[in-house]
Amino acid sequence: MTCNGSCSRTLEDTKLLARSAKLNPSEYNATRHTIMIPETPPEDFKIFQISEDMLKYLEDGSQLHIRGGENTHAMVFTAKESFELKSCETSNSLLFVTNLEIDEGQEETLKISQIVHTDHIYFELRPAIPKFANLKSMLLECPYTGAIHEKDSNSGKYMLDDFHSLVQASDEQLFEFLDTLNVIQHEGYFRMLSDKYYTHVVMLIMRRIEEESYKSDAIPKDECLGCLKELEPDFILDFVFGKIAEPTESEGIFKIREREICRFYSHYILSDFDKMRLSEFEEVVIASLPEGVNWDITHLDDVTVIITHESSNEKFITYFPEKDLSEQPMARFTSLFRVKPKWTLEEITPFVRNLVGPKDNVNSLILKFARSSADKSGVKYYTAKF
Repeated sequence: MTCNGSCSRTLEDTKLLARSAKLNPSEYNATRHTIMIPETPPEDFKIFQISEDMLKYLEDGSQLHIRGGENTHAMVFTAKESFELKSCETSNSLLFVTNLEIDEGQEETLKISQIVHTDHIYFELRPAIPKFANLKSMLLECPYTGAIHEKDSNSGKYMLDDFHSLVQASDEQLFEFLDTLNVIQHEGYFRMLSDKYYTHVVMLIMRRIEEESYKSDAIPKDECLGCLKELEPDFILDFVFGKIAEPTESEGIFKIREREICRFYSHYILSDFDKMRLSEFEEVVIASLPEGVNWDITHLDDVTVIITHESSNEKFITYFPEKDLSEQPMARFTSLFRVKPKWTLEEITPFVRNLVGPKDNVNSLILKFARSSADKSGVKYYTAKF
């Protein structure tokens, strides 16, 4: 029962109302509540429905962050995950009141509570993929092209707080994505190395490895980089070396990351061509790799596309990195089917798996935008639906 402003309702009044409503005293608790409607508007806050794991996360002292802009939907972030906000309506209003205590004793009492919020809308948090559409363009505003080209101005440079304001991703997801790019943190700013400069530094290191006849799985880092420090800054050499080599069990000894070096030389070779015969490409790239590094074309599963000409059955390869494609599913599938009319599941999956949320699967996404058919040999292919 409710009343406005100051309330003078007594326990006898509640009994009378109960009898008028034909309520049996044995069916309700001895504690009665009079709920007051405030004279001033209730407090304005939002209601979220969260999981037990999320509740524990918050009870442990962690925080949620809500980010969005004029042209983007608001999203919620923990330190590791991203969630979309889904607005839901209730058939009845939700009332939030103060001092709502349930006394299971037998003594009849009257308690007064006040409404602090009324709502018929709450928000669900649904796991979602992060949004990085504007991150790369931000990093390209002021790429790092070498110490001699640095300017005093910080225009076009971004710190972590800037990313928090402009990029919809958790911190863990943000750093994982930055790790897929050639991004350094220098003087507090995140800077992406230009392709030309990154290629230059990798080539310096690879020439040094070749000149000293280091084995691809036994490279002494300090010795390898020692004389190169006269040419490039320490932090750049250390960063680039870490991209193409990984530590072994022996202290100070590193080995080439086969996947990374295969992708590097493939990009380097294909960047001058719209497309290249696959046989010629593999011949060139294998000859470019350091001795001891094994060539595996599956290392290129999300950065190149192999196209077979129907008339000649000849295979060509083109550079087509997944990270440059649109985050919008329709636009991405349009680009994929434009470059190659039909795909197998194995071929297309690396280019669309980043569009799939934690609780979704790739097959369901593909079938929204593609139709499947099988050839005479039973191989299933996907072609454009729209």
